[in-house]
Amino acid sequence: MDIKLVVTDMDGTFLDENSEFDREAFGILKENLDSHNIRFVFCTGKQCERVENIVGDLTKDTFIIGDSATRIKYNGEFLYTATIQNELGLNIIDALTKIDPEQTIIACTEDVAYVLDTVSEEERKFVHGS
Repeated sequence: MDIKLVVTDMDGTFLDENSEFDREAFGILKENLDSHNIRFVFCTGKQCERVENIVGDLTKDTFIIGDSATRIKYNGEFLYTATIQNELGLNIIDALTKIDPEQTIIACTEDVAYVLDTVSEEERKFVHGS
């Protein structure tokens, strides 16, 4: 059995500079792909829930490979998750902070994304938009 996919990144590819896309054109594309048994896949560093929020009901029958490929979601259900233990995550954050204290570190759980308290409000807004 052949599996046919169309895979896209989000930022700068599917989404424009304002994190928008042409909903009507995408709806037509999805109908065309569906009629040919071709699956549409979003592949992104964004959280799966953020993709669902941006794309809305047009995520129906699409795969979302999100959270930098650590989770795969289809029709609201997780098909795959790759998580790490809290202690290991905290050790990684500590090591990254020591390498470059100015970088923005985003730690994600299945429910929410976190940034350090030291992140500026401007950077928080950027992260939230991403």
